[in-house]
Amino acid sequence: MRSGQSLFVQTGMLVLFGSLIGIAANGLSREPIPMLRSLRDSDKGEWREIALPEVKKCFDDGSSLFVDARDPNEFHGGHIPAAINIPTKEFAEIYPQYSGFLPTEMPLIVYCQGDPCEESRDVLVHLRAFGHKDLVLFPGGWTEWQAAGYPVEK
Repeated sequence: MRSGQSLFVQTGMLVLFGSLIGIAANGLSREPIPMLRSLRDSDKGEWREIALPEVKKCFDDGSSLFVDARDPNEFHGGHIPAAINIPTKEFAEIYPQYSGFLPTEMPLIVYCQGDPCEESRDVLVHLRAFGHKDLVLFPGGWTEWQAAGYPVEK
């Protein structure tokens, strides 16, 4: 009876570790399987959304860090000053460059071109998975910021 229990425990451990390795490998893949996309509706409430006036206030007082989820070509064409570019499709390659100085407790305001924009939501899911707690979505994004005539960096 003991060998049967031991075999059951060993099998369970192999399945658990294999699953964890698979999930980690998927998360670091260049084109991961979007397992979290199906959870997006249940993710509502994991970050807050803010409108342009509050975004501008956070920009002015320097209380938040801005993360641009757009493609690097769009980012280089213009972005919110001091924003960092972590595009969704390149998250696994680019995030490690910033992870050493991105505080997990500082508000990170993530934006993309403008609503609707799934890229910013995908980046928010990834950031939360890496332990960032104060996550904010700016749905108006670059389009709204630029239309308001606010500062731009190229």
